[in-house]
Amino acid sequence: MHAAIGRGAALLRAGRRDEAGTSFRDALTLYPDHPLGHLGLAIAGRGEFDAVEAALKVTDRAKPIESALVRAQSLAAQGHEPAAADLLLGVIRDAPPGFAGWSLPMEPFLLQVTDRTVFTPVFSLLSDRAR
Repeated sequence: MHAAIGRGAALLRAGRRDEAGTSFRDALTLYPDHPLGHLGLAIAGRGEFDAVEAALKVTDRAKPIESALVRAQSLAAQGHEPAAADLLLGVIRDAPPGFAGWSLPMEPFLLQVTDRTVFTPVFSLLSDRAR
């Protein structure tokens, strides 16, 4: 599943939206409620952000931190970077010691916006947590 999402993200970056959509659908056949698969489809223009929210409601109960990280990526993908950054700061600040947020600098759906200064405090907080 993660390989299919990664492949889809790479295809998106290459501008191959149809193939990316196929890869995200492949991921969803393995795990139908995985929010990143739905997010990839929405970004590729082959799905709706409503499906992302529905999948996140399922994930909210079992994996609230992961759910919040994906919700922030969805916000960023929809052009709401300040709200995404605020959500990420809160989640990372409140998370127990551990790996929460460690993958954010390489998340494919945040890569498109990581050059924006709005995420600098998020990455600084992650750096401080890693020490």
